[in-house]
Amino acid sequence: MNSSTSRTSSIRCRTLVILSGSLAFLVSCQSDPMARFRSLTPEIFIAQGIASQSSPPSTSESKVDQPQDAPHASEPGNNKENIVDLLTVLRLAGAGSLQIEEARERMKESQARLEQASARWVPNLTVGGTYLKHEGQIQETQGLVVQASRNSIFTGAGLTVSVHLGDLFHEPAAAKKAVEAERAAVAGATNETLGAVAGAYLDLQEAEAQLKAARIATAEVQELVQLAEGFSQAGQGFEADAARARNELALRLREKLEVEEMMMSRSIRLAHLIRVDPSIPLHTAEGTVLPMELFSADASLPALIEQARWNLPAVLKRRARVEELKRTRDRERWRPLLPELRVGVSGGGFGGGPGAEIDDFSERGDLIAVLVWEAQNLGLGNRGRLREQEARLRQSIIALDRALEETGAQVTNAYYHAQHRRGQIEISVTNVEESRNSFDLNMTRIRGGEGLPVEALQAVQASAHARNNYIRSVARFNRSQVELLLSVGASAASRLEP
Repeated sequence: MNSSTSRTSSIRCRTLVILSGSLAFLVSCQSDPMARFRSLTPEIFIAQGIASQSSPPSTSESKVDQPQDAPHASEPGNNKENIVDLLTVLRLAGAGSLQIEEARERMKESQARLEQASARWVPNLTVGGTYLKHEGQIQETQGLVVQASRNSIFTGAGLTVSVHLGDLFHEPAAAKKAVEAERAAVAGATNETLGAVAGAYLDLQEAEAQLKAARIATAEVQELVQLAEGFSQAGQGFEADAARARNELALRLREKLEVEEMMMSRSIRLAHLIRVDPSIPLHTAEGTVLPMELFSADASLPALIEQARWNLPAVLKRRARVEELKRTRDRERWRPLLPELRVGVSGGGFGGGPGAEIDDFSERGDLIAVLVWEAQNLGLGNRGRLREQEARLRQSIIALDRALEETGAQVTNAYYHAQHRRGQIEISVTNVEESRNSFDLNMTRIRGGEGLPVEALQAVQASAHARNNYIRSVARFNRSQVELLLSVGASAASRLEP
């Protein structure tokens, strides 16, 4: 396997791992089923001698740095161009995505609620003092109303606990499931962000390949223009043929400008997603499209669907929500049957006396323990709260069932996209080879004086069309692979071995 194939094979494997949520785990692949497709790329884009015109700057001239403490790949004005590979842009996106950061903060919020729920049994500590002053009438224990003047003071500390036993048992369990749901949401946000970045990278890669193809087509037409004009001047051809060739050249030049515009637009979009300076053009390390096979042709659709049902972050979040609401429902079911526990213990110094005197200041201790069963609104309130939680649970189960159905449809759709687009590459390869042979045969015949240059114009157009079809087929295939990866979920990483 040549160095180019080995490099792109490594990128293919690392892409799968990173999109599955592990930026640190790098693996290598032992085989490359797409080697035939990859080996065609130099024949299409390099054999014609155009590579030097269309390749991005070498990595020795400029390359995006990979800082550890900041997501920005470069400072404005440092470089005229930046070369990035797929691993780099995914790392930058993972480090700097506001969407991922927001999801992480929501997870931290749920973890804080779990911490609070787990500490419900821990008593509250109170420290302070109380001063009481009374002047005027007051009722004695026997019922008589008398005039009194007194005051008292207490200083000390106390511990109090007030918790419903249903909350004590069920609230932490529900909070744990809420944390699981938010953790799955972080994984989902990560996959969504990295999927968008991978798509933008592949779009830029496609534009670079189209620019190379446009330059090749332009060079071919320029040769035809020179031949047609030479034939016309020598009286062996018609000026109309030369004009037709010049018109085709103008069309190719306009097409090249359109592709350059598209490439810049896609570079800006990728720069925006990874949060680097969009005014500095980005180029992919490959500089052209290379088939990226994340799933083999014989991958089992039922197995992929089953993986998605148990590993897709969106489904995991739904499952965790169902379990959370089950705990909440159980809490309301047991609420009228379990008591609320109230315990308080305090100690300190207490003293007092008539008028303004404070005498007999000495130690004092108090303990109170209360168990209270409560039927809210004679049980009607409890029944309403239970029915509310049961309805919320049923909604969550329905949402989970809907997510499972959507997951199956998404995986199936992505699977067949990948399968059909794989076949399109096969046909495109043959089309490129045949159109190139046709062009070479026409040019050989024309140079031998057996035909006119204009006769090769159709072959040039067919060759350009075949190259563009190949580029489009590979780009669509790569996107379908990423689409399938995202629809399956993080478990795909387990299929690779380091």
